[in-house]
Amino acid sequence: MFVHQLKAKRVLLFFSLTREQVLRENSTLELEMFLSESRFPFHEQSDIYIVLSRFPMIAIRNRNKSRRLITMTYLGLFLRVCSIRNLAQLVWWVRNDQRDEQGASRSRLYSFLIELEERIIDASVKGILSESDSSLQLVTTQSYISKRPRFMKERKERCERFMIWYSTNSVPILRRGDKSQRYLPEALEDYYDYHFVWDEYQAHELKSQGIWKTEVKGSMIFVSQSRKEDHYSLNQRSVVIFDVTPYCPSIGYYSREICEGNLRMMISACEEASTHLDYRIPVLLKPKRRYSNRSDSDYKTYVENLSKAGIIEMLEPSANLYQVIEMSAAVISVPFTSPSIMAKEMNVPSVFAAIDSDEWMIPKEHHGLPVLRSQHTLATWLINQMKG
Repeated sequence: MFVHQLKAKRVLLFFSLTREQVLRENSTLELEMFLSESRFPFHEQSDIYIVLSRFPMIAIRNRNKSRRLITMTYLGLFLRVCSIRNLAQLVWWVRNDQRDEQGASRSRLYSFLIELEERIIDASVKGILSESDSSLQLVTTQSYISKRPRFMKERKERCERFMIWYSTNSVPILRRGDKSQRYLPEALEDYYDYHFVWDEYQAHELKSQGIWKTEVKGSMIFVSQSRKEDHYSLNQRSVVIFDVTPYCPSIGYYSREICEGNLRMMISACEEASTHLDYRIPVLLKPKRRYSNRSDSDYKTYVENLSKAGIIEMLEPSANLYQVIEMSAAVISVPFTSPSIMAKEMNVPSVFAAIDSDEWMIPKEHHGLPVLRSQHTLATWLINQMKG
């Protein structure tokens, strides 16, 4: 059982509902290095255990400076929390999953597995909290905003609870006339002892939502700034655009029409600025994540056609953001993704850009950066940066 694996005096349990923030080339080495940085109060000699949703549990033991990976199996606990009826449903859904053309079986199976996963993890951690003599540090990420893990509400002696905000893009872009004030769950403060945020702007945003236990730690994307990669076509004249790939069906501000319109305006601004310089500005596009079957196919085709025509160069979604930004002349981001704020932290010119719209409430600035609303305004900004 998992509880018996925890023999160290100090243990850090890290939980994330997403893989892309914490896995680099299917490795957790970057995350381990990140958690070991001196800006965090995590015990240097802790055994670190990582739980990734919908992925096998991986334990990293770095006590005494050694490292080994352990894949945990939960058959015993699975059978304990899963009734015979549940098991029968699971077998039936797996066998019939590919036969349901409407996707109903797939949806029920997915929901069932998510619920089961939560019960397994919750039961495991509750056992740890009640039986372990270790000094525990429980760490979750922003992925747990909406669905807080039940075990985090357990206040125990020798146990600290942390949330790391790996992105600054948590404030929703609302339609005009929307009176919504709260966008974070009211109970969030009860689950964590500390919230680590990027800057004072984000700390202020959380405090406006009733979350006062904040500490500013700088950018936190679980990537080491020291790692170097050599396959970029970046130079000191390059402009990097960070976009958001819309899903299909899209919800809210990040629809295909808006995302495509924003990208088209950014590229046109780069072309306009180039006419006032003695060179063509190289434009590189960094997608937020890899394209999947959930990505909008029309947007994907639009971007691929731009790349084939030589209008933009595509960067890998897994590219090291710190190096990409460091090697760029300027950074342009869709509201309100984090790379522009990272660039500001690194003293690289950065800005948000969005097509003007009467439908959405977009402020004139965000985290101290301007939000430019037209091609000409963005082109003028670029010219000023390039002529420096």
